[in-house]
Amino acid sequence: MIANEAYRQLKQMIYSLDTVRLETCRHNEPLILSSASSHRIGFVKNIKGTMEENGQRQLVEAGDVFFIKPKTSVSLRTEQDKELEVFFIEFSYWIEQSEKGRERVFVQGGDNFPLEGTFRVRSHSQVLHLMEELYQSFASHEEREQFRQRLLFERILYILVKDFSSIESNENTVASIEETILYVDQHYMLNLTLEMLAGKANVSPSYYSRMFKALKGVSFSDYMTSLRINRAKVLLQLSGSRLREVAQSVGYNDEFYFSKMFKKVVGLSPSEYVKTHMRQDNS
Repeated sequence: MIANEAYRQLKQMIYSLDTVRLETCRHNEPLILSSASSHRIGFVKNIKGTMEENGQRQLVEAGDVFFIKPKTSVSLRTEQDKELEVFFIEFSYWIEQSEKGRERVFVQGGDNFPLEGTFRVRSHSQVLHLMEELYQSFASHEEREQFRQRLLFERILYILVKDFSSIESNENTVASIEETILYVDQHYMLNLTLEMLAGKANVSPSYYSRMFKALKGVSFSDYMTSLRINRAKVLLQLSGSRLREVAQSVGYNDEFYFSKMFKKVVGLSPSEYVKTHMRQDNS
């Protein structure tokens, strides 16, 4: 099981906390985190925003946790008026390599960590409370507090492994996402959003986005566009179908935007596509 393997690896590790901080991201002012030599864990405290890592953008919101590998830079931004707040734990770890008699030998860990990616924490309030405690405790340099910091950090890791395992191994979650995909296939002409479908599947938008791409091979937005344009191609071949009617019937209220998307996907404008199809029929 995922949890058992993660617990086994974590049990062999010792940790050093480098920093614990609370970062804020203001409206349309990106928060840029430069690459670091340590591992980082981010926990979104409130509202929602977008995170970009290695050119890939994804939604994040309150309760989401994400793991950043060493030598990786990320940026966060929000379009909401309220400040986006994110806790960051920066740490290094050493893993037990072997035993020589009674002596335990540890070597510094590499870029990989038992947990990775982004997922929604089920125990949101519990993790938030522990993060706040760790953040407040980190300001102290007392020996007692440094010992407490390690305990808090390991408690956080324990909960994250438990929540990560319950999400990844939940077959009902995958089934729920597949049901929403069937819904998209039948209702692509409606104003569907990723957040709406994630809510139907009872998962976070970021997790839904990853699972959607894993199941269909493309992003949600590209999948929606493909469904709409393919249906539009059929309607355009029918005599008497006006451009505005076709656009609205497949979910585009703006016929000019529809034409732009059609040409982007097909390589021809709707009118050019109709002419090409007519020539093929007459030949």
